[in-house]
Amino acid sequence: MTYKIISQEGNQTLIETEINGEVKQSLIVCNPNELDDCVQTFISSVINPKIFTPVEIDSSVKQSALNKLIALGLTQEEALTLSYN
Repeated sequence: MTYKIISQEGNQTLIETEINGEVKQSLIVCNPNELDDCVQTFISSVINPKIFTPVEIDSSVKQSALNKLIALGLTQEEALTLSYN
């Protein structure tokens, strides 16, 4: 595992690494003493991503969320763009 630190401030480190022939950048947020482990976790998650089971959300909950986004000033189109379905 090799990576290049682009910038670092406190516990935030912007890194660049090559994964499967592609250059990737990521902002890693962790204790600087644990950076190697955090970068390895990032690389592993890109190479072998976890599979998440979709969760069905009740339509009334979806509508409530959309209404709240619209109340915050988003347009109907913007609010719908943020929804999962």
